[in-house]
Amino acid sequence: MPELLETYVIHVTKLCNLDCVYCYEPDKTSTYTVDEIYNHIDDIFMEIKKNSTQVSVEFLGGEPLLELGLIKLAYERIEQKCGKNIRKYIISSNGTIMNDDILKFLLDTKDRLKLAISLDGKKFSNQLRYFKSSYENSYDTVVKNIKKLQANNYNPGVHMVTHPYNVSFLAENVMHIHEDLCIDEIGVGIVESTIHIDKAFCDEFKRQMEKLADYIVSENIPVHVDMFNILKPYSDN
Repeated sequence: MPELLETYVIHVTKLCNLDCVYCYEPDKTSTYTVDEIYNHIDDIFMEIKKNSTQVSVEFLGGEPLLELGLIKLAYERIEQKCGKNIRKYIISSNGTIMNDDILKFLLDTKDRLKLAISLDGKKFSNQLRYFKSSYENSYDTVVKNIKKLQANNYNPGVHMVTHPYNVSFLAENVMHIHEDLCIDEIGVGIVESTIHIDKAFCDEFKRQMEKLADYIVSENIPVHVDMFNILKPYSDN
């Protein structure tokens, strides 16, 4: 089982260009200065120095790629202060923004930093993730950007959120992301406090995960689904 690292989170902005129905972040307006981010990094450095451990660092928003400049500055400062203690960096992005500057940064740091893109599966299952300005499903834009990254030999990860309106397609959506979009690292999450989760959801989630596990094992599919890392046999208590 892969090692579960402690993760330190750095918010570079709370602004976002999407208005996802299930978003758990009430603050969608705050921005951060370089000094505020540097002070947070200094606090992280003191914690790492005290514990002398390997950790991961995750850049979050809002949509963090709206503030690529702050990500670059934060990355450089962390590397200078405690780079040897950082096992990996992650940018958690909605995947809707991709330009030459972002692409170059991702390619330059690909050995250290991973882009994790939010996509809830096929277009129907992604319908709660839409643009703030147009209410348009973000699926087509995200897929276009994934293909642009792959054309430049960069393979992002994908994180799916399951909720009562798409949980019945969980296994199908993972297969779609792996087979049709050629993504090998897939995170499966569950919606947090913004949509009620009941027993019917839990039962269906379990059924879909069993279906997915059977598919991966029977077909010997080379895909990594993070949810399986934290599951263990019932007897292992």
